[in-house]
Amino acid sequence: MKTFTALFAVDVPHYGTETFAAPSAAVAIATAQAMDPADLCDDPDWSNSACARIVSITDDATRQTTAENVALDGAFLRYGGHPAFLLCEAAPDTL
Repeated sequence: MKTFTALFAVDVPHYGTETFAAPSAAVAIATAQAMDPADLCDDPDWSNSACARIVSITDDATRQTTAENVALDGAFLRYGGHPAFLLCEAAPDTL
């Protein structure tokens, strides 16, 4: 019998708040946009995790990768803003 190691991942949204003063809504938006969410978002919301996947499965004896990027929940993340979103939404019509 062989031994394998599976590396799993799931993306979990993290939330955080910051209170600050600003003279107007426009300045408040600009101020918030300049903040780094990595410094603020430390409250994980495990109930809304997405993109569960097997990152890789490796044969322990040979160190060979036997599988990569196996989706477990059918979700995926795509970057590219609104144009990429529209492409994803239109994709079923092309099938």
